[in-house]
Parts: sequence; C-alpha cells; structure tokens
Amino acid sequence: MIMKKLLFLFTIIGLTLTSCSNEGPVGPQGPPGMDGEDGLNGYLGTTFDVNVDLNNSTGYEALINFNDAGVEVYESDAVLVYHKVGEDGTTDDGQPVEIFEQLPQTYYVDGGEFQYNFDYTFYDVRLFIISNIDAATISADYTDNQDFRIIVVPADYLENSGVDVSDYNAVQSLIDMEDHDIIDVSPLQ
Repeated sequence: MIMKKLLFLFTIIGLTLTSCSNEGPVGPQGPPGMDGEDGLNGYLGTTFDVNVDLNNSTGYEALINFNDAGVEVYESDAVLVYHKVGEDGTTDDGQPVEIFEQLPQTYYVDGGEFQYNFDYTFYDVRLFIISNIDAATISADYTDNQDFRIIVVPADYLENSGVDVSDYNAVQSLIDMEDHDIIDVSPLQ
C-alpha cells in the first residue's frame, strides 16, 4: 500500500516537472490602458503665502481653505508651514532674502511663552497662537500682519528624499519651486 502511494506521488511529481516548458512566443500587444492622472510635468509640490492677523478679533487663529488657493491636497500629502521672521539683505536682482522658520515656533515674552502652531486636514490649514499667558498681552508685532508660507508635498516623496524639513530652502529646492511660482491667498473671514 505504501509502495502504491509512493509510486503515485512520484508519478504526479514526474508529470508535473516534465509538462513544464519554456515560455512560448510573445503574443500581440494589447490595447492601450486608460490615462492616469497627469504628473503635471514633474510638479511635486505647491507653495503659497498668506498674510494674517492672529489677534483678539480673529480669536488668535486663521483658517486657509486649500480650494481657495487652487490647491488639491490629498490625505497622503504633507503640509509644512513656515513663519517669516525677517529679511537678510537682497538678491542680485534686488529682491529681499526672506527668512522662514518652521512651525511650531515658540517665543518667550513677559514671563511667559506663546507659540505659533498649525493643524490641517486635506481641506484646510488652521494657523493659531497658543500661550500660557493672556494672549491679549502679546504685542501686535507678533499678532498682526504675520506672513506664513505653506508647502504641500506628497508625504512619501518628502520622506524618501531625506531632506531636512526644518530647512525651508532645502524643501523649496526639493520641489523645484521658484519664488515667482508662489501663490498668494487670503484666509477665510
């Protein structure tokens, strides 16, 4: 009985191995597939500027809708926000060299501290101030007419690049964004 089972097993294995052969000739090419979403000619990210007041009249926050900026954001995208903290000279063509620092950014004032911070969904980004002091005591120099730069980039591309996201210029270089490509938007009222 065991011999019959072994003979049957070896027969099946032998037939299986001998029935295999090299691939046959290549068949005709199939019909073309449907077009996918364009890669927008290598366009890897979007950058836009917003000027906001983060004071008592705005509840120390501002909401920026991505649709208003003409930007489509996916759940898999990373949103980076930088605060303009000053300028450092000018370029050869006379444009100011702006200095940006990544949020969150903490400032120490009058025995307390406050922080510029943000949160986002794929619909909007909210800029806000949080503090351990009465926010009304924060100088208007910190709350009014504040410039922020928002960058949207595919998260997997950003992660695989190894770029230091705290370095605004490195991120801009990664997505090959020039200053003239930056969009100006307004916050929701």
